[in-house]
Amino acid sequence: MRYAVQQARLTKTVVEAVIAWDYPTAAGCPLLPLPDDFEGTFGETLAGALAQISKDEPDVGAR
Repeated sequence: MRYAVQQARLTKTVVEAVIAWDYPTAAGCPLLPLPDDFEGTFGETLAGALAQISKDEPDVGAR
């Protein structure tokens, strides 16, 4: 994120953030419990990161 914020500041653009996730795979390991609400859980994580950018770098837009 730091690089994206610095780049956005230099080029006078905004940070366009996305979050991606895939089911973990490992042979012979039991699966960990997964959240019931993926969209909500990861949406909160992304919203928190965007809020931090807005707080730390008010001159850089983020969406």
